[in-house]
Amino acid sequence: MGYRILYAIAWPIIHLLFPFRVIGREKLSTQKGGFVICANHISLMDPVLIIYTIKRKRMVRFMAKQEVFKNWFVSWFLRTGGAFPVSRGAGATGGVKQAENVLANDQILGIFPEGTRSKTGQLLKAKPGAAMLVSQFDTFVQPIVLVCKDQKVRPFRRTDLIICDPMRLPRQEEGVSQRDYLRLCTDAIMQPIAAELAKRGVPAGEKEQ
Repeated sequence: MGYRILYAIAWPIIHLLFPFRVIGREKLSTQKGGFVICANHISLMDPVLIIYTIKRKRMVRFMAKQEVFKNWFVSWFLRTGGAFPVSRGAGATGGVKQAENVLANDQILGIFPEGTRSKTGQLLKAKPGAAMLVSQFDTFVQPIVLVCKDQKVRPFRRTDLIICDPMRLPRQEEGVSQRDYLRLCTDAIMQPIAAELAKRGVPAGEKEQ
């Protein structure tokens, strides 16, 4: 209930301050089961814009860095909006477990495969976490691409959200290591995102931050 109330209250404010256009809405999956949304990450507003792209019929549960939950109001806002904290480091199993629960309960999981915001707007080299979860639950990926002027989301500046075709990851072939398989799947997830950015003149940046 809190999610729907927050959605209704924030909708006119968000749409006024951060106008956005959705391209390819017909490609958005309408099936009831869980799936993963993967998108490029250029601003703190990205999860909010994606949530309003999906609309309030289904909550999108985003993984977010533990640090952004330190302020009580921000924490309340994020948790009410469906986000959950993930700690960095090898021991960060709690967030992964929550992500697994989201998919196991047929909900929508939102992930930024780059793992961090791109300071330049260029696409960074993605990490294998999204591919690992998708392959584990044999679900599908809905790539979404965020594009705006100079790849800087600003108030009163329109952001385009381009919805790509949903996709299934390839099966792991015999003799292919888990590491190579996850890299193959990660590249497959990022390919349509990179292609759409290239169409808009946004180059890829391979350097990880």
